[in-house]
Amino acid sequence: MAITWDWLKQKNFRLNDQNLHPVVAQRGWEVVFEAWQRGIYVLITQGYRSIAEQNELYAQGRTKPGKIVTNAKGGTSYHNYGLALDFALYTPDGKQVVWDM
Repeated sequence: MAITWDWLKQKNFRLNDQNLHPVVAQRGWEVVFEAWQRGIYVLITQGYRSIAEQNELYAQGRTKPGKIVTNAKGGTSYHNYGLALDFALYTPDGKQVVWDM
């Protein structure tokens, strides 16, 4: 499967979140596009996150089961203000997302 720009735009819907700072969203789109032109397929996995969502993630591995995934409590993460993006990469065929590249 050839990765088209339209396909990649649909997968990166998180960049359209109105809670994301407009400059962060714009720069995110620029990075995704420039990488796509070079045959690197970026997936934005997280952008804005509410304080309640942040607290749920913070509890993971502490007061809730699972592995610790963040050291930031609600209100202390740039995600809570629409100023951060997390990403992973698609394999060249677009069938899998990899987190260790």
